[in-house]
Amino acid sequence: MCRRQGVLYSSRTRRRRANAGARTVKEVAARAVGYQELLVASRRIDWRFLLSDPELGDVGCSVETDAALQRSCRLFARSLALLEAKGGELDPESLDVIVLVDPEPETLIRALALLRPGGWVYVEVNGVLTRRGRRSRRPRFAFDYVAELRRLGFDEIESQWHWPDFDSCTQMLPLGDLRVIRSALIRRQESRGRSPQVSLARLLLAGRLLPFAVTHASVIGRRPTDIGRT
Repeated sequence: MCRRQGVLYSSRTRRRRANAGARTVKEVAARAVGYQELLVASRRIDWRFLLSDPELGDVGCSVETDAALQRSCRLFARSLALLEAKGGELDPESLDVIVLVDPEPETLIRALALLRPGGWVYVEVNGVLTRRGRRSRRPRFAFDYVAELRRLGFDEIESQWHWPDFDSCTQMLPLGDLRVIRSALIRRQESRGRSPQVSLARLLLAGRLLPFAVTHASVIGRRPTDIGRT
């Protein structure tokens, strides 16, 4: 693992960043966006470096995504479409990336039908305590969405913990690797001293309860190129 610009990345992610860099910078810089604004926008979608190609292409965002996330996608994508909960006029298999927030199972299935083979879905999962006014029939935890994507035939599925939250994320930690999380928490405690948040996280981790308590998590999955064709 490696820390770059305050974010923890795997070796696979570092390779993807290196392969993408020049095209991304050249394309986005041509849009005459202020440097500081561009930097903030890029950090909101650092998760794109977890995908096989950080060039987002044609993106669909659910209407439940926040304004900052939509703006970041608009700046870095070739095109952006807003997805209504009940579907819309987009053609099947017309999107490269779909961005969702706490989707219900039916919404997830409808949205995934819009993905091209080889396309990616990115799901932001808010913890139960942060879901104000949202119905309980939605999957509750990141691992619920992992199971649903696996059931639908997706591969390269990963879940991440965004620390401390989505907007000001400085680390993305793999929820599927508790050893990495433990090491990151120890390093944070050693470098910044004890804090209630880190102490609580280490306690929950020791009791294997952390995946149930994470307030800001994400899940990605790739639609296989041969899905539905066998």
